[in-house]
Amino acid sequence: MRQPGRVSAAASEIIKLRSSTEKVARPLPPEELTGEESDEWNSVVNALPSDWFSRETHGLLVQFCRTVAASRRIAYLLREAERRDEISISEIEKLFKMQDQASRTLCTIATKLKISKDVADAASVRAKESPAKKPWD
Repeated sequence: MRQPGRVSAAASEIIKLRSSTEKVARPLPPEELTGEESDEWNSVVNALPSDWFSRETHGLLVQFCRTVAASRRIAYLLREAERRDEISISEIEKLFKMQDQASRTLCTIATKLKISKDVADAASVRAKESPAKKPWD
């Protein structure tokens, strides 16, 4: 029951936490994604805890899935270009640049979403570190 009067500054700072028994549904892939992109969405979302991706991260996750799919298409085009009897150096160079850009984009988005291996490793290292000794100990 709410108490009468103004809410104190301390009370307004309190964050209501979900109960440990409350289930959080995994986000479904948006309709704007293709089949391949939706599969990637589901793979990423199902690999992490159900509450990992809050609503404000969905836009980044969409771009991550699109970039993964684009990266696969670039790799396919690169393989096809290399199989030809005559190799176009300019075409190969463009594809390698596209592949490099996709890789950089994936790394950036994965870091922002905290789904990259280095971010997870850094978090586990911080969790294992002992807190600094207090001066009175």
